[in-house]
Formats: sequence, C-alpha cells, structure tokens
Amino acid sequence: MNKRLIAPVSLAAAAVFGFAPLALAGAAHAADDVTCGQPAVPAVYSSVDHPAVVTTIGEVTHAEWLWQRAVPTTELEYTRTVTPAQGTWSWSRQVDAIERAWVQTVTDRAFVPAIPEVGHEETRVVEPAVTMTEAEFLQQQTGNRRWEEEGWNAGPGGKGWSPTGATRVIEVTPAVTVTEWIVDQAAVPAVPELSHDVTTWVPEGDAGPAGSSSTGDTRVASTSTQTTELADGDTPAGAGWVKGAFTQTAAATTEEVWASAAPDGFTATGAERPGTPSVEKTDVVSASAPAGDGWSQVDGSAVTVVDAAAHDVETAAAWTELVLVTPEIPATAACVDDTDDTDDGTDTDDVEEVVDTGDDLGEVDGLGDEVPGEVMGATDEQSAALLPATGAQVEPWVLALGAGSVLAGAGVLFRGRRRTS
Repeated sequence: MNKRLIAPVSLAAAAVFGFAPLALAGAAHAADDVTCGQPAVPAVYSSVDHPAVVTTIGEVTHAEWLWQRAVPTTELEYTRTVTPAQGTWSWSRQVDAIERAWVQTVTDRAFVPAIPEVGHEETRVVEPAVTMTEAEFLQQQTGNRRWEEEGWNAGPGGKGWSPTGATRVIEVTPAVTVTEWIVDQAAVPAVPELSHDVTTWVPEGDAGPAGSSSTGDTRVASTSTQTTELADGDTPAGAGWVKGAFTQTAAATTEEVWASAAPDGFTATGAERPGTPSVEKTDVVSASAPAGDGWSQVDGSAVTVVDAAAHDVETAAAWTELVLVTPEIPATAACVDDTDDTDDGTDTDDVEEVVDTGDDLGEVDGLGDEVPGEVMGATDEQSAALLPATGAQVEPWVLALGAGSVLAGAGVLFRGRRRTS
C-alpha cells in the first residue's frame, strides 16, 4: 500500500472508532429530554506537531582540463667561417702637405724724430711808467739824509736841510708791459717709419727665413693619396687609413645551420623556413580554453571541481496543528421545581448524582494511569461527564476511549508523513 495513503486511512479509522461509542451513547439517550441546569462545557483540543519538510540538494560540479596547442615556429639560417679566405687588403689614405706661416718686417722709410721750435721772449710796454725825480738832502746838524722832491728844503720843515746834488728817479706808477714769444726757428714734426710684413709659407718642419718669426698659422698646400697592400689581419701604421678591396687568393670554408636562435659563433644569413611546431601547455586546469586559437583539452587531465557541496534545504517549516477532541457543549436551561409527585421524566429530584472518580479506567489498557480531567495527555478544565451535543451523562471511560482513538490516528498520520518526506 502506498505510504501516502496511510495517513488519511488512519485518520478515518480514528474518527470511526473514536466517535462511534459517543454516537451509540447519544442514540441510547436520544429519546430522553435534555437534562436541565447543566453548565457549558468548553471544547477540548489536542496538539499535533508536524515536523519540517527537508529536501536534500545534491552537489554541483563541473569539469576542468589542462589545455595545449601547437605553436608554429620559424627556423633561420646561420653561418660561420671555418677557414677564412686568404688574400690581401688594399689600404689608402689622403695625405695633406702642411705649410706654416713665417712673417718678416721690411722698413720702407726710416723714422725721423721731430725738431722742436726755437725762439725767445720779448717784453713790450703797453703803458709807460709814471716817474718822479728826487733829490738827496742832508741835515746839517744831525747829518741825516733823505730823498725828497727838488726844492723841498725851501718849504716848511726844510730848515737845516741842504741838497747834496745827488738825484734819483722813482717810479710812481709801474709801466704796463706784455711778454711775447718770438719764434727764431719753426718746429719740424717727426716722420714715422714706413714698413710692411712679408709672409713666407714654409713646409712644416723646416726653418723660416732669417729675422722672421712663426705666426702659428697653417695651411694645406696640397693633398695626395697614399696606398698600400697588406695581408689579411694587418693594418698600416698611422691615422686616416681606409680599408679597401680584398683580393682573394684562397676561398673561405663556411658552415651553415638552421636553428631558432643563433648558436655561438654563428651569424644570420637572412634566410628562413618553417620549423617544427612546439607544444604550448597550460600549468593549471580551467573550464574554458585560454585566449587564442588552436587550444585543445589534454587527454586524462580532467578534474572535477565542486561548485556547491550537497546540502539540505528546508522546504516547509515545522508546525503544530490543533485537533478538536470534543466540541463545546452549551449550558442547558435552568430546571423548574416539580411540586407534584408525578414522574413526567423531567424530574431530577429522584435522580441520584453519581460522581465517577475514574477508578474504573484501570480496566482499559493504557488508560489506568490518566489523571481525572486529562485525555491522553490533553488536559481539560472540566471532566467530560456529558455526552457531546445531547447533554446526556456517559461513562468517562467512553470519552477516554474516543479521545485515545483520535490521538492514535493522529500519531499514525504523523509517522506516515515523516516517512514520506
């Protein structure tokens, strides 16, 4: 039988076996009137835990490989000389004839010194001097002498003075004169020397003319070509030599090889040809080929790479379902006192209230240890002493048997769902 059908069948069986006793009891008392004065009885529920639904997701992988490709190559021709050619080389150079300048001064006119001017100074009177004649006078008593104008003694103060006869002329105002230079012989200027330089070019290394000196200037007087023939490997002495043509006397012996790189001692000839392709291989694996053309997977290099490990995914969370065990029973109407002694079937004064202590539950397997008010672990605040929907009194073990059947069906349903997931 399919495991998915176990849960519905079990639930149906639990409903049949659980509620059948209740239905039979209700049918037995259907004809009876509802007992009055009964309080309301709340509904009784049972909790059923449903586990989470877990789905296992397998690991995700992909393959990676080493990659390789053929790379075309090119070979070049290289050569080397085994035995050099025998012969001579022509050498040539341009030889310049260098001359140095020597200079000598030639006098054309000798130097004549200058003759200074010859003359004298003369004084010329511009305004003559103003003069006066004085006479000498002698004091007769004292013998003193003095010069005064003639006739001075005749005047006051001249008493005792007499002229001696000597006279003199004195200058009252000096004459105004001018001193002038009188040239006796005119000056003669100097005559400078007249000369010129004579330059003589002398071959380098030779002495210049007597009385001449070198200026340091040089010039190329002429150019000539000097040539020589020397054996291969020899060079002429001196500077400026240029290597010319080779005159072969014996041919050289050479060796040629094809290679991708020049071997030691070889030089390239310029010729080339396709070489043996080389294999280029990657060092690490990859899912796709590297950039470029011609890549292929290396046989036997496949490696499985785990992209995501296997794991469990919870597709439905765990939840708890409340299952109705007994429905709510509403309270009945209050009882009306019956004063007559006639038993109309509704009097309750002749009914003895029987309180069930639950001691007789021990006769049913698995129900003997239940606490009053608890049905298979589900506790009710009020004992189920009345039949649901009728209010008729029933035995507690009947209610316990129905509740147990419901719980058994729920357990079977839970186990069936768990095995299915």
